[in-house]
Amino acid sequence: MAKLASGEFELGTTEGRIHYTVVGKGPACITLSGGPGLDSRYFGNLGGISDTVTLIHLHPRGSGLSQHPDESDWSLPAFARDVETLRRHLGLDLPFLLGHSHGGMIAQQYASDYPDALGGLLLIDTSANFAGWNPEETTQRYANEPWYPEALAAMSREATTEEGAKSDLDTIMPFYFAHAGSQMEALRKQIAPYRMNLAPGKQFDVQTLDLRPQLGGIRAPTLVVVGEQDWICTRPMAEVLTTSIPNAQLIVFQDCGHFPWLEAQEAFHAAIQKFIQATSRRGKRGFGGMFRRRA
Repeated sequence: MAKLASGEFELGTTEGRIHYTVVGKGPACITLSGGPGLDSRYFGNLGGISDTVTLIHLHPRGSGLSQHPDESDWSLPAFARDVETLRRHLGLDLPFLLGHSHGGMIAQQYASDYPDALGGLLLIDTSANFAGWNPEETTQRYANEPWYPEALAAMSREATTEEGAKSDLDTIMPFYFAHAGSQMEALRKQIAPYRMNLAPGKQFDVQTLDLRPQLGGIRAPTLVVVGEQDWICTRPMAEVLTTSIPNAQLIVFQDCGHFPWLEAQEAFHAAIQKFIQATSRRGKRGFGGMFRRRA
């Protein structure tokens, strides 16, 4: 495969326009951001891993700079179709696919729908379902923080405007970090100018999410990453992924929340680099015991 040029690009489809950003060097890795409805530019260079892989940041349909009408199909299979459209457009043979949060759900769907298309799968702080999840329980560690009551209230609100949704996200942002410090403030500042599309989230909220029956069909070597203090995509959810996907390994970052490339940057970089290198050498055979599960 020829080296991909860095820059900003657009691809027209029958459903809308897909925007994607290319940065870095090394094996190709398509990235899928969280949301739904968030701008993928919050990824940045993912803690510096662009020195290890060529990151292809796909702006999910209707989010960031990808333009789709509000009445579009916002289902996981539709998002996965866009990944396949981009992969074919770029002529990528067995790329890596990295999905964070909602993007990790799209990645699971894609790996199930297109089992022979990937060289490796990276699932970062994501889940296959939310059965039994109680956000008031998973946020209890913050109960003594002065911002907790307001954040809890914002978490329960259903925003009806983009401004309201952005304000609520800003209010609950401390839940996403093990420590509400400079890294959180930097992320807040970074995403403040970005638009947020409510349409994908409205459809997602009325869907019953359960990808577990599909996980056994995923063939790509898989690395599952989770922050121990992640309140929304928890360690038990990550463990379900690891035990359900045939060729999966789990890494847990201590003292870390939903954004491990920010709160555990060096360890995250090392883990991704090791996975990419090991999987690239071994191809689709996987990486055996080259990783240890970290408790």
